Amino acid sequence: STGRTTFAAVRPFSFACSSNQETWRVMLASLRSLRDIKLWAGLALVGFQYWILIHPQPQLVARPVHLVLALLLVFLWNPLTDIRLPQWMRRAIDAVIVAGVAGFCVYYWLSLTRIQDRIENVDAVFTQDIIFGIIFVLLLLEGVRRTTGWILVWVILTFLAYGALAFILPFGGFRGFAL
Repeated sequence: STGRTTFAAVRPFSFACSSNQETWRVMLASLRSLRDIKLWAGLALVGFQYWILIHPQPQLVARPVHLVLALLLVFLWNPLTDIRLPQWMRRAIDAVIVAGVAGFCVYYWLSLTRIQDRIENVDAVFTQDIIFGIIFVLLLLEGVRRTTGWILVWVILTFLAYGALAFILPFGGFRGFAL
C-alpha cells in the first residue's frame, strides 16, 4: 500500500473499527479526502449536469462548462507520466495545464455576453478569441492524448489540417475554414 487513503476506501462511521482511536483515524482520513480537488471537480460536473436538466442553458454556456470540467478531471486523473522528465517538472507542467484550463474558463466567462451577441461572419473575431481558441484546442488535444493515445490525436490533427488547407487541394469544392 502507498499509505494514501482513497475516498472510496474510507468508511467514517464503520462499526468494524477495533478502537476509538481507529475510528478517529478513519474519520480524519475521510476529512482529508474532502480536500481532494478531483472529488470537487467531479461533484461540480455531476451537479452541473443535473442543474442543466432542471434549468436548461444556451449551448454556448452548457458546452464550454462541460468541456472545462471534463478537461479538468482528465488532467487531474491522468497526470503526466513521461519518465524522461523529473517529477517536479511533470507536476509543474500539469499545474500550468490546469492553470490554462482555469484561464480559459475565466476568459470565456468574462467574454460570454460578447460571444453570445456576436453575429457570425459579420462581427469581427478578436485576437484574444483566436489565442484562447488555439490554447483550448491544444488543451483538448493533450487531454485526448492522455486518455486515448496518439492515434486519435493524429486523426484530429488530420481533420484540422484538412479544414485549414482544403482550399489548395485540386479536387472537391470545399474552400476550407479561416481562423
